[in-house]
Amino acid sequence: MTVNDLGDSNQTTAGDAASSGRPVGERRVFIVDDHPVVRMGLGGVIQSTPDLMVCGDCAEAPDSLSEIAETRPDVVLVDISLKKSNGQIGRASC
Repeated sequence: MTVNDLGDSNQTTAGDAASSGRPVGERRVFIVDDHPVVRMGLGGVIQSTPDLMVCGDCAEAPDSLSEIAETRPDVVLVDISLKKSNGQIGRASC
């Protein structure tokens, strides 16, 4: 199970939200953390908030860049102490 399995995306859409298939006023969040329990916990909290949804998650910074580009989140939450990363994910994905 991933954090993506927690949400319900069957909501009414309008305007730009309709063209992207996302609910009106909903902010998409992508989580990058090397600890599965942290990703699941954050995902659960985010999914339980009415105007937020988890659009993806990843355990490693290098793998996350392509997924972030594909999912186009509004917000990316990144673990500050990721393994296999030198802190460059923020600059690379902006």
